[in-house]
Amino acid sequence: MNQRVVVLFSLLALACGPAARASGPSIAALGGARAITSITDLEEARDAAQLGAETWVATDDGLFIYASDGAVRHLGREEGLPSDDVIAIAVDGDAALALTAAGLVSIRGTAITPVPLPATQRMTDLAVATDGTVWVCSLSGLVRRVAGEWEVFGDPFPCTTLAPTPEGQLWVGTANGLYFVEGDVIREHAISGGIPEGYVRSVVPVLPGQILALLSGPNRTKLGFFDGEHWYGYTLPVAGDERAVGLVAADGLTLLVTTGHAYVVAPNGGGSPFSATDAGDANVRSFRAASTPAASATPPAEVSASDTLRAPSAFGEPRSGAPVSAPGLFARPFDLGGATNFYRAFGDGAHGYAGVANAGVVLLARGAETRLRSRSLVSAEDLQLATDLDGAVWVRGRDGDVAKMVDGRLRRLALPDEIVPQAIASGPEGAYLVAIVRGTSTVRVYTSTRTGFRQLLERALTLPTALESIPFAAVGRDGRVWAAVRIQREDGSGARTFGAVVLDPANETVLYHHRGADTEGIGLALPDEVSTMAFDAEGNAWFATLSGAVRVEQHQAIVFGEARGVRGDVVTDIVAGSNVLWIAAAEGLGSYADREFNFFQPPIVTEHRPTALATDLDGHVWAAGRYGLLQYDGTSWAHFDASTGLPTDELRDVEVDGAGRVWLLTADALLILAR
Repeated sequence: MNQRVVVLFSLLALACGPAARASGPSIAALGGARAITSITDLEEARDAAQLGAETWVATDDGLFIYASDGAVRHLGREEGLPSDDVIAIAVDGDAALALTAAGLVSIRGTAITPVPLPATQRMTDLAVATDGTVWVCSLSGLVRRVAGEWEVFGDPFPCTTLAPTPEGQLWVGTANGLYFVEGDVIREHAISGGIPEGYVRSVVPVLPGQILALLSGPNRTKLGFFDGEHWYGYTLPVAGDERAVGLVAADGLTLLVTTGHAYVVAPNGGGSPFSATDAGDANVRSFRAASTPAASATPPAEVSASDTLRAPSAFGEPRSGAPVSAPGLFARPFDLGGATNFYRAFGDGAHGYAGVANAGVVLLARGAETRLRSRSLVSAEDLQLATDLDGAVWVRGRDGDVAKMVDGRLRRLALPDEIVPQAIASGPEGAYLVAIVRGTSTVRVYTSTRTGFRQLLERALTLPTALESIPFAAVGRDGRVWAAVRIQREDGSGARTFGAVVLDPANETVLYHHRGADTEGIGLALPDEVSTMAFDAEGNAWFATLSGAVRVEQHQAIVFGEARGVRGDVVTDIVAGSNVLWIAAAEGLGSYADREFNFFQPPIVTEHRPTALATDLDGHVWAAGRYGLLQYDGTSWAHFDASTGLPTDELRDVEVDGAGRVWLLTADALLILAR
């Protein structure tokens, strides 16, 4: 976003054009090949800057600070930021300026200092000019800080992006053209003045007075080039439905990033030529902008962000008819080591980055791929999925955040500030979220809607000690919510599992199932150490515990341990298949059908000892563990590991979503296997 160096616009391009997207890894599973996608991060990256040896990345979940040795720090609201929603980051001397949705802060060392701002509408960008002037861009215009004092610069307008030049000027992108700011003088480039399209997505200064810009119209995007006197517009044929997400200066190059590729933009050499669509003189209007002290400025009028900010769009079609006379521009692929699925490009002028959907940020530099990841999707405990009534997949992140799959990308959902999200599960009303009201032992359950969640119930739990967490939950066909409970130990030495509770939307009474529970209508005796659960065909709940598999019926809880057919007592997972329960126990994989356990499995199963189970829409079993992945289609078993296409042998958990995709939890990523 913030461009601060000259990018030499005389690059020797290689003689090759845009390449088709390379096919990724896959496994040849029973029922057909499945492509493998690896994802790690939930955050949406907005901006990045290099401060000393550290890379600072602004995201919708705070700042992530990556040291050169791989260490990662996180700064959010709990650490002192006014908001977790960080819009932009810029370097101001030896400090970092972070623009958040709730204000601006200066960060020097461990000190976070608020920087009061004039009132604006939604803020969109931040820049520090070479003379030290700080500029903030918003949907109500520009404000700047000069000699420590803030002032409103010019009249209101929807500002989209900022690009300082090394010579001290500032290019300002708007929803209706470009401003070139030099001192107090603005030179306006409007649609009527020759700019090919009005909505400015990003700007890269290339030589003094010259820029490349990514420009969008109502439906299509163009590349714009201003040579100091004339505007030229270009389009580039790209594969499929790729959209242009950013133009950025990086590693001495100008890079165009689309959803599937990155391209070097150069004026000569080989490569794939851009098609010129527009050419003409620039009719620039110059005027002196008024500067109003912040204290006396009129508060800006409300502006609709949804009506102003635009999603990335595809490049326009080449112009038909007579060719347009314009300087030649070429594109050649920029190798990013296989990274793809980009959604934004940004940087500080010297360093460029691209956000990769749910897979961190990739440095746009020549040489080996450098990826910055938070791994916020990788839970240390288990993998939890839910499917809503529209078939969309919901996933719980490492810190309890809930994300929804939208257009192939997981996006964090906004949740009430007063709750701590705990567990998700599928049920009759779609996706369910179980949460704790912050600082209490009160539990809330929400169900999914098209835009988020609605509250289904709230219950205050009566427990021996304070409620610590709810590690997992499940929902029966009757709509009752079963939730495992962890409470603080009586001696204060940590937490322990305390069985499970049953929450009924139609009944205020909470059932408490745990060791020592009475049987007078408020609970059954259940081992405390529950780990997962499932429901059988009759609607009975089954729990995996350290004492075996436990079936909870209406009036009794029956423990099936070694004496009743479960090998080794300790059960790590349990799932329901087609008229059969599958049980991962200490001494192997077993099944339960017709009131009988069967732990006699073929060698391919006994050799690989799975610990986590899931069943797909066809009732087939997927089993994961330290030695890879097993699949059973009702007739035969197949095994997959690193030798057959998986990125790793060691798997921690497996789940199947409502679309039939298989999700695998590894030590450092989630893997999605899709047909």
